[in-house]
Amino acid sequence: MNQLDARGVTWLMPAVKNGAIRKEMAKFERGERGAVPIHSIRSGRISAEFTLIIRPARDENGARETATGTSKGGSGSAYHAFATNVPPGAVAADPDRFV
Repeated sequence: MNQLDARGVTWLMPAVKNGAIRKEMAKFERGERGAVPIHSIRSGRISAEFTLIIRPARDENGARETATGTSKGGSGSAYHAFATNVPPGAVAADPDRFV
C-alpha cells in the first residue's frame, strides 16, 4: 500500500477479513459506524492507513457469511470489505463505483 501511494497509484483491493476488519464490519452492521471509515494496519514497525469500504454482498443464495463470521440462513446479512487510497469523501459520494 505504501509503495503504491509513494508512486501515485490509485488502488483498490479486497480487505482481508481479519479480527480488526470483522470488528469494523460488526460495528457497521449494528449501525455504529459508516460504510467508509479510515482504517490503519501495522506489521512490525511498518504501518499503512487506508479507506475501508464495507458493502453488503449481492448474493442471491440462501446461506451467507455474517459480519461476525457465523453461518446463517437467508435472513443473515453478508458484507464485502475493500481497501483503497481514495479519500473517504470521494468513496462515500458514489460507493457502488468501487465494488
